[in-house]
Amino acid sequence: ALGAILRGFDASHSPLPRLQLSDFQETPDANALMKKVATEWGPEKSDHHPEFRKVGISTMCSLLATGPECCMQVAFFQGYSCRQISFRTILEEEIVKAGHLLPAEAQEVVDELLTIASRHGLDTTILGGRPSPSGHAGHLMQIFIRLD
Repeated sequence: ALGAILRGFDASHSPLPRLQLSDFQETPDANALMKKVATEWGPEKSDHHPEFRKVGISTMCSLLATGPECCMQVAFFQGYSCRQISFRTILEEEIVKAGHLLPAEAQEVVDELLTIASRHGLDTTILGGRPSPSGHAGHLMQIFIRLD
């Protein structure tokens, strides 16, 4: 949504826009990412490294898988996230960079996003917002990739 709002990104071209091209200078592709995981960031918890988080998304390849990351059958209702990270701060910083806004303006944008999410029953506690009325914190993002 941010790609569409801030950059006019047409999601029919790609499932994941690169909002900040500068983040990809040192890690331009999957091969470079995997090399850094193997040689610099370490195989354990490399997806917690701030540089990984700029260019990668840690995923599970099946809803039925029980590892190596997270068992979706268990985590879906509870939610699953790294709690040591201020996701709101990261979101505000990305909005400042992408939208050329002042930090106070980015805070207002995030507040509005949280209001919209809450209106639709989404849990936003990880961003300092409200819990879901259902009591379920889990969200699931699916990305489908065409093989042709």
